[in-house]
Amino acid sequence: MEFRTTGGATYCQVQTSGALDIELVCWHPRTGRIITMPGGTGFGAATHYTHRGAIRHRPAGFRTVGFGASWRFSIEGRGAGWNCYSSRKALTCTVGDERDTFFRLGRVRGFTTGGY
Repeated sequence: MEFRTTGGATYCQVQTSGALDIELVCWHPRTGRIITMPGGTGFGAATHYTHRGAIRHRPAGFRTVGFGASWRFSIEGRGAGWNCYSSRKALTCTVGDERDTFFRLGRVRGFTTGGY
């Protein structure tokens, strides 16, 4: 339920705080930028903020998703989840197969979000 991109540019993990509260949290250890995306259609768009605690936070044991590779997580019983694609420029994650609810986190800096 967790991964990092090549070179540790971005780290992501699924976090739960109850039966209905599940989200994908990704952070950029270089800048401290954090993006969260609720898991499920209609649960809202990605939010973003900067947190000093995320700077240089590089936990061990995260699976690497290399350039050109994808990571997918389905939420059982909800018919949704996330699809993330790692490229040389950025990590792009969408809710399920939707293309309009997404975030894009650049390898060096920059981010974009879209959704409801």
